[in-house]
Amino acid sequence: MRYLHRVLFYPILLVSFFWGFLALRVNPFALLYNLEFFALLKAFYIVGFTASLWPLAYLELVDYVHSRLGKNGRHYLDYAESLQKDLIVAGITALALVGIYWLDSVSYAFSGIDIAFVGFPFLVNALYTLIQGTQVSVAGQPIRKRASLPMFCVVLGATTAVYWLLVKNSSGELATDQALYLQLTILFGGFCFFLSSNFMLHCWRHGRFESSAFKRYFFTEVVRSKSNFYRDLDKVLEPFNQQMARRKSQHSAAIRRQQKNRPRKR
Repeated sequence: MRYLHRVLFYPILLVSFFWGFLALRVNPFALLYNLEFFALLKAFYIVGFTASLWPLAYLELVDYVHSRLGKNGRHYLDYAESLQKDLIVAGITALALVGIYWLDSVSYAFSGIDIAFVGFPFLVNALYTLIQGTQVSVAGQPIRKRASLPMFCVVLGATTAVYWLLVKNSSGELATDQALYLQLTILFGGFCFFLSSNFMLHCWRHGRFESSAFKRYFFTEVVRSKSNFYRDLDKVLEPFNQQMARRKSQHSAAIRRQQKNRPRKR
């Protein structure tokens, strides 16, 4: 399977980066030749962020399938089951949209926002989920709001930019290749933020963080790195999980003592 993942992952990565520069109307080699380093850095920042969402969406999709099949453990299975209804509804909506355009006699216009609006609700869901995370308590203590603040700012900024770009696209200001790249990026990016934010909320509610067995395999066997950080992630998370388990146990014991000492009604 590692070769299949490589055959799919790396071409998606290359196509997304090539298409990103094409959609941005930027030639990085020309900028480098003309010593326009600031423009080059800006282009790489924009393309790097948007294009990386394509292979990341592939990784998250395969990881979700493994989780739903129970291959990532019970913790991930519960998380995957909690999202099953939302993903089925989104999938049926996308298929219905494809069916409508397939049966429609009018030629498809890429200046529309239909593909993007399959992914846009994922972004809204991610924002709402991150807000929910600020209301979660572990062992009687609320989660610190700053724990989700960085991701909330990223998703909020992405959602605002997406809304503005979709207005431009709907107005016909973008070329066909730009419109399609934008819509697919919104779809893939929304999907990634949706899964990440909901998994974060699931971990907060259960007071336990675990690494994915599939991602550990992927970053060890498929995409190899010298640091191999993901392989040792569980060792990093274990002290935190043990601390959370102790707090939950102490909190449960305190609740039982309160209930025991509470005077009985006659």
